[in-house]
Amino acid sequence: MVNKITVTRFKEITEEVIRSVSCDWCGEEFNETDAINSFSIHFGYGSKYDGDIYYFDICDDCFDKYLKDKASEVIEQRDEYWGE
Repeated sequence: MVNKITVTRFKEITEEVIRSVSCDWCGEEFNETDAINSFSIHFGYGSKYDGDIYYFDICDDCFDKYLKDKASEVIEQRDEYWGE
């Protein structure tokens, strides 16, 4: 005689749900129709931040105010990217 045992296992799943995203400069909350501009900065060898990676979100207005003029060049124009 063979006894069958049924074992049910449950795996606990933790999921992070983003309720809102805001600009890391001004704090303005993005709404569902806004594009969320996310950036990361990877610091290289020899930097005092050697190996660190920083992530941030920025609204269009803060990008224009703080970063646009600091960028060395535009890598790819929007119309080329979207095929327009």
